[in-house]
Amino acid sequence: MGGKIKEILNKIIRADNFVNEYKNLSHTIEMPSSAYVNWGVYMANKGEFAAAVEKFNTAAMMIQQNPTAYVNLGIVCMQQKDFPEAVKNFRKAVKLDKYNSKAYSLWGTCLAEIGDCEGSEEVYELAKKYDPRNPEIYLNWAISLAKFNKKDEAEEKFKTASRLDPGSPLIPLLWGVLLFERQKYDEAIAQFAHSALYSPDKYDASYYTALCYLKKGDLKNSVEYAKTANELRPKMTEPYLILGEAYMNAGNEKLSLETYETAAKNSPETPALYVGWGIALQKFKKYEEAREKFFSALVLSPNDELLLSSLASNYILTKEYEDAEKYLKKLIDINPKNAHAHYNLALIRFEEKCYDEALRLYQTAFSLSPRNYALYYNMAECYNRLGDVDEAKKYYKKCIEYVPKHMQAYLSLANLLLETNDYKDALRKVRTVYTMNKESAAANFAYGVVLMKSGMLDDAMEKFKASLSLDEHYSIAKLGIAECNFYMGKYSDSLNALDSAMDELAQEADFLKIQESVLEKIVQDDTYCEVDFAIKYCNKFLERYNNNKVSDIRDTLVEKNTK
Repeated sequence: MGGKIKEILNKIIRADNFVNEYKNLSHTIEMPSSAYVNWGVYMANKGEFAAAVEKFNTAAMMIQQNPTAYVNLGIVCMQQKDFPEAVKNFRKAVKLDKYNSKAYSLWGTCLAEIGDCEGSEEVYELAKKYDPRNPEIYLNWAISLAKFNKKDEAEEKFKTASRLDPGSPLIPLLWGVLLFERQKYDEAIAQFAHSALYSPDKYDASYYTALCYLKKGDLKNSVEYAKTANELRPKMTEPYLILGEAYMNAGNEKLSLETYETAAKNSPETPALYVGWGIALQKFKKYEEAREKFFSALVLSPNDELLLSSLASNYILTKEYEDAEKYLKKLIDINPKNAHAHYNLALIRFEEKCYDEALRLYQTAFSLSPRNYALYYNMAECYNRLGDVDEAKKYYKKCIEYVPKHMQAYLSLANLLLETNDYKDALRKVRTVYTMNKESAAANFAYGVVLMKSGMLDDAMEKFKASLSLDEHYSIAKLGIAECNFYMGKYSDSLNALDSAMDELAQEADFLKIQESVLEKIVQDDTYCEVDFAIKYCNKFLERYNNNKVSDIRDTLVEKNTK
């Protein structure tokens, strides 16, 4: 368990959370010794650890049969992260009192901290044996199991702890955090609601509930709970970050950026604040401003992985690949197992047409993140560019197998099948994409392309027109209409379609290819009656663009028209 969870866990490794019941755990407490123990607890709570150790040692020397002093010494060692020394003190405590379940429980926690999974389990079993109904044992046990990634077992221990102490706010809070990490957001929300019922301070429950809703994409509830957390602790940065991201995901640029500005005024400067702010600015295509925020974060935390990745992405978006590569290589030096860094470096190599190197980097990224099946698509694209049709088909199909709704994989595979004249299979693939989302301009266009290549021109024309009706700015569909009209022999209609797409696509290779085919066909076709129309089209095009081929065709048409 890491990140925010660790912050919460650190709170429970404090003396004042454990001392309340220590008197009940010892069989032989004398008043003078007890006074020194309490004095030591007081000093430990103030952070004066050396003084606390002195008081606990005095208590231990006064009454050798008092385990409480050793338990408290162990707690102080835990606070100072000296877990081996803490273990020594807990062992002394249980040697004096073999029924001291508190000492066993904390001993197990220490062993978990130093990575001794087997030893930790054995000690927790002893704690359970001597005090089977103590919820703190199961709580600490659950935390330790989570550290060892034994999350199913950890959930069972949280469940037992909750059953034994249903009014605890801490148990459901930590259980909810574990569920959150496992992406069981609805179950986590239920635990946070339970925690809030019994907690005088509902900040943590509100914050994590907001985070769960954000991950679920329920932006309305995410904003509501983040605002509650913000009201409870207005100087905390984290609720602002959730609000800013939620507004960003909703496309509300004004509220998103205003939230980050408010956070900068009201809460401490943190790398996370500037990174979140930069990501929001980047989302709204304010790349230079985003970069400024990332650089502010860089001053505070030069080795932050998310920051370096975000900064590299910024340079990739502005096609400044040399600068992007500098930050990606730094990120890989810090963490060679950062899959996203290898992925972004692969994107750069792909843009540079270094497809062999891009493929190797995508393969590395996949080896580091083997559940990221969408990478099969990127590998397929590399094989496609390298001319390895069989491998490209294989990886497009792998992507579709593991990510059935990856529309671009279907479309790219369909296009590859078209190039190899497998029209029937290509048609099946685009029909699947179309079925997924009939309201997608891209899906309708792709369907139209395959229908056109398969000779079904009327059906293709219908899909191209549908694409435009769904998105009037989807200009590439106009090229599809122009090409269909050309195959049908409707040359003037084809020129009309090209004319409507001229401003957006006149410099594109596909536009020029179709235009050239139509004009050449008009020159060759002695039955064509609208030569004047074709000449006017050529003049309009030449007024805007230099093109020797169109100029020669126009001259030929003028000469033909005067005869």
